[in-house]
Amino acid sequence: MDNFFKLACIALISHSLQGCGGSTSEPIGETGSQGNENPDSEQPANTAPEPSSEDGLIGPVGGSGANGEYSQFNDSPFANLDFSGGYFYFEDFEDGIFEHPGASASHGDFVTLEFGDTFHDSVDADDGLIDGNSLDGESWFHDESSTGVTWTFNAAELNSQLPTHVGIVWTDGRGEITFEAFDADGELLGVINAEHANESFNGETNEDRFYGVVNQSGVSAIRISNDNRLNGIEVDHLQWGFQG
Repeated sequence: MDNFFKLACIALISHSLQGCGGSTSEPIGETGSQGNENPDSEQPANTAPEPSSEDGLIGPVGGSGANGEYSQFNDSPFANLDFSGGYFYFEDFEDGIFEHPGASASHGDFVTLEFGDTFHDSVDADDGLIDGNSLDGESWFHDESSTGVTWTFNAAELNSQLPTHVGIVWTDGRGEITFEAFDADGELLGVINAEHANESFNGETNEDRFYGVVNQSGVSAIRISNDNRLNGIEVDHLQWGFQG
């Protein structure tokens, strides 16, 4: 098992797993292809992780960045899975338009609109260069981190199929991070609590980590938050898919 997967800690609890510790793609299954790479960014060779399709919570997971952080979509545990029988959507927020169906946020907005033009903390590769800083990228921001952001998935907009795979990348905030996932009936599947914030808000990417869930019966929502209310929370690379 390589160093990438040593960053993830997953423990079995009842029938779920509990872990411890814009818009650049087209939906697979409708177009038959998926743009997994940013052609303008410097991509380290052979950085894609082993695919993850077993039910459970995943995270916090790093990747190919200089300090082991998640730095590009190829670092996602979903990057090499086959969604050709269903759909897959990936949102990096870079174009300032949330245009993919079936997902909505309870709070927040694009960081440029919610916070301003400075102190962005996007996934590293989104500004076209993997260099440990992402001030020029776009992401999603909410100013009350203890409330966090709940992403809800609407089956009616997704051909009556809730996603089986959902992930998001935490990029900035302060204090303990909490990730929660909910099944098709809204019941809690499990919780991950972790601490990897670097206490800086100047675009450094070394703290960026992926959180996700796989549930073949469907995922209705995820929620990510911090325990420090007044410092805000920033997330990126929302991804949701259904394996038909």
